[in-house]
Amino acid sequence: MHKKITFIVLFFTTTIQSFSQTGQTVRGRITDSFTNNPISGASISIVNTKLGSSTDTEGNYIISNVPSGRYRIKISSINYTEGIVYELVVDLSKEKIADFKLQEKANNLAEVIVHPINSGTINPTSSRTFTVEETQRFAASFYDPARLVASFPGITTTNDQGNNISVRGNSPNALVWRLEGVEIVNPNHLTNAGTINDRPMQNGGGTIVLSAQMLDNSQFLSGAFSPEYGGSVAGLFDMRLRKGNNKKREYTVQAGFLGVDLSAEGPFSKNSKASYLLNYRYSFTGLLNAFGVPLGDEKIAFQDIALNISLPSKKAGNFTLFGIYGASSNDFEITDESKKIFAKDYSSINFNAKFITFGATHEISFGKKASLRSVIALSEKQNNRSELEYSKRVSSYSGPIFDNLSNQRTSFNTTLNYRISSTNRLKIGLSIANINDQSAHGDLSKPSPYYLAKIDGLLFQPFINFQSNVTSKIALNLGLYYQKLTANNTESVEPRSSLSYKINEKNNLTFAYSLQGQMQLVAAYGPESNPGFIPENRNLKFSQAHHYVVSYNKIFSKNTHFKTEVFLQNHFNVLTTKTKSPLSGMNLIDEYQLTVPLNNVGTATNKGIELSIEKYFQKKYYYLVSTTLYDAKYKGSNGIEINSRFNGKYAANFTAGKEWDWNKKSKNRVIGVNVRGIFQGGYSESPIDVESSRFFQRSLSFNNTENIFSVKLPDYSRFDLRLSVKKQKPNYTRILSLDIQNVTNHLNTAYFYFDWAQNKVIEKKQLGMIPVLNWRAEF
Repeated sequence: MHKKITFIVLFFTTTIQSFSQTGQTVRGRITDSFTNNPISGASISIVNTKLGSSTDTEGNYIISNVPSGRYRIKISSINYTEGIVYELVVDLSKEKIADFKLQEKANNLAEVIVHPINSGTINPTSSRTFTVEETQRFAASFYDPARLVASFPGITTTNDQGNNISVRGNSPNALVWRLEGVEIVNPNHLTNAGTINDRPMQNGGGTIVLSAQMLDNSQFLSGAFSPEYGGSVAGLFDMRLRKGNNKKREYTVQAGFLGVDLSAEGPFSKNSKASYLLNYRYSFTGLLNAFGVPLGDEKIAFQDIALNISLPSKKAGNFTLFGIYGASSNDFEITDESKKIFAKDYSSINFNAKFITFGATHEISFGKKASLRSVIALSEKQNNRSELEYSKRVSSYSGPIFDNLSNQRTSFNTTLNYRISSTNRLKIGLSIANINDQSAHGDLSKPSPYYLAKIDGLLFQPFINFQSNVTSKIALNLGLYYQKLTANNTESVEPRSSLSYKINEKNNLTFAYSLQGQMQLVAAYGPESNPGFIPENRNLKFSQAHHYVVSYNKIFSKNTHFKTEVFLQNHFNVLTTKTKSPLSGMNLIDEYQLTVPLNNVGTATNKGIELSIEKYFQKKYYYLVSTTLYDAKYKGSNGIEINSRFNGKYAANFTAGKEWDWNKKSKNRVIGVNVRGIFQGGYSESPIDVESSRFFQRSLSFNNTENIFSVKLPDYSRFDLRLSVKKQKPNYTRILSLDIQNVTNHLNTAYFYFDWAQNKVIEKKQLGMIPVLNWRAEF
């Protein structure tokens, strides 16, 4: 009887506690930023609360019953510099798993901001680490990190329809994508989005293949790379995957005008520390097409699935397995003759693309001094486009005309971190990539319909990086990056350095230099043999650029900081034609067929200043304001300096948001309002050659020295708005949001082209107002 009473009392006590619990669990692991070793006995506390914890012998911590909200976290440990996390979001629906890394204390360094990525990989200048929460919060980012970065200084986008990114006046083709530390091919759906005639682009697209549900905090670099980064003369997007919850199964369901997004994560078993994270997306327009709902004369669809498996071990280190598959399509055809108004209306166009990436990572520590991280991955992208084109001159169809672009990388990367002392560290790494790129173009109605450009070979990229805290005020970063392409035995030796001076607790000054190189687009190398074989094109060098950056950071308060950077990029070995002309690789954006002799005698100069002030999300509001003034000019093989295509001269952005708690009738609600404004100077275009365009029935431009890029498009401006309501219950959160891109419906100019059906030059506008309603549930 006594045992029964005791059981009943315990049952009701446990039940009451479970129903009365209004908070969530925050847990994670604290490790050394350089060796990845666990830090035991570290203290972690939530600022302005009594909540906190300490780590066990494996570096794990757990804080229970944390109310929902946004918090600042303080982390401290003996022999380590105190870390501050400015923003940690806790919801009632899911456990908050937050891993942090601390830097070993050297020369009495004061507190530092704890970055989500290993602090040993943070670029000293020209970089921005962003969180998944920002991707879900910024207005009209549509859960796409590539659209989020448009709010950062020095970044402009070329078209509303895509996420093509121009960094400090460079072509979007100069951007390199990384996943889990290795370079991958262009990870975007609908790479034809926003282009003339729907042709595929080398970089960017309609939306990124990877759902934000899969992403961990990531980093964007815009210049003066640290020695461990390379392969680009402009920018680098370094994405990381999130690990699934290894103790509890959790789910996310999202539905709206973007589509359906389903996510599941959890442990493989109760006794295993291994976990999985699985996500599937299907586009809203694709669903409507599948159900037979007409959406005009154009059918657009995309879907993707991603998986990340974490397999920790006791002695062999930590393993992960990851994979991503994405497919997209865009079909255009007008069957009703009465609706054919413009030249494109007479064409039948089919575009489809497939993307796949899969790989594995391994991390292991060797005592307190060293750690090794290795990654192997295969990534491949296929873009196929075909068109039946109507010719008014002969009143018949020709073709089909086709464009096929494929890129493949099989990459291996390994990096050894070695701590020489508390003030000196060494990193040595090697990347090896097997490259196989092809670009085919043709017209099947012609006797010789096929042109194929191809490049295949190994790309070796070793580096060495020495980091030293010389004094309590001076930090030094020295290194060397090397590249060699076996396909033509070209190479690039790239020294890197930076020197940071801590003026005082609130002011810091950094000088950085890097030489950066990038191989040419596949179309530049041409065929391996006849027809179209051009021997000199097979031996093109890397394009290269000297980057100089002076960066000044000032902390106004614990929530607000100011940053300004002055940058200069001197490009050389730039792709251009062997004959004297103003053409340059600095201006390429879509998939090009370069069928003339080429060389590397072009140059370019990009220079400017960036200013930004940012307040972290504290006291229910945040803001980020940035301004960039820049100038981008180039010289082709004729040696004459000209404004580049992407020389908009200026870019200004502001992003801000505010939240209000609304807990009426014991209901936990949060109302959010986020706004964004984007202002940038118009890009440049070449004037349309009307007579030639009329004769050949396609848009042709004047590309001589006197006219190339002499037409400046109107300045660009756009306002975005995001309204959201979050409702929370224990283990369940719902978010209803409305994103409105271009809330004022301002029609910016995209480009000009000659339309033979209209017999005139047409101004093509970018997208108007786009409202996107979305419902999200986490449980």
